[in-house]
Amino acid sequence: MKTNLIKYSFIVLAALIIVGFSSCKKDDDKSDNTTLKVHYKVGDDAFAYNTTYTINGVAVKFTLAQFYMSTIKLGENAYTDKYVLVKPGETYNLGYTEPEDYHAFTFDVGIDSATNAQTETDFANRADDDPLALQSPKMHWSWNSGYLFLKVEGMVDTDADGTPETVMELHVGSNNMLRSISLHSHLTVEKKGDNEVAINFDLNKLFTDVDLKTNHTTHTMNNMPLAKQLMDNLSSALKVM
Repeated sequence: MKTNLIKYSFIVLAALIIVGFSSCKKDDDKSDNTTLKVHYKVGDDAFAYNTTYTINGVAVKFTLAQFYMSTIKLGENAYTDKYVLVKPGETYNLGYTEPEDYHAFTFDVGIDSATNAQTETDFANRADDDPLALQSPKMHWSWNSGYLFLKVEGMVDTDADGTPETVMELHVGSNNMLRSISLHSHLTVEKKGDNEVAINFDLNKLFTDVDLKTNHTTHTMNNMPLAKQLMDNLSSALKVM
């Protein structure tokens, strides 16, 4: 009986070792998690808050600039249910990516209509580290009115003395403001490699055809043309590095 028990224990132990080896091998076949970093800039200049830039001949100073990214895909590799609140200088984990060559990076700027129409309970029960939870500064109109897709704030110079003195407040949201972006990329994802998708966000191009001296405020519905112009400009303002 004792001999049989020892044999049985040995068989169980061997099985566990095989399973563990298979699991390790499976993990070894996976790449490191792919990360995303969006490099903010203003033309050729590095981006920094409370720094004065000249955009379309107008002095501008930024105090906030961020946007939501969703429906993220590298080639056909989809990062399911991944939402990112993109802020200057931060790196975000996207998740596992099959090792291969990729030539397209696609995403939406904004939040899908279903998530944008969540209930108060859905919104209130989100974890603190969830990018769709309550943010500070706020990134939603209210729980039943949806999210702000793009939020840019600062000061602009309206009296042409070179010093930004007038509040700039650009809050863009609502389902019809969602924009799908498709960027050409070349990224080789390697097993256990350092895999990062790096994107430039040029705020100079964000304001293409916008006269900030006279047109520097939108809460979307009160200035729909400006809101639409900003969202349409994203396709040229965002580029893979």
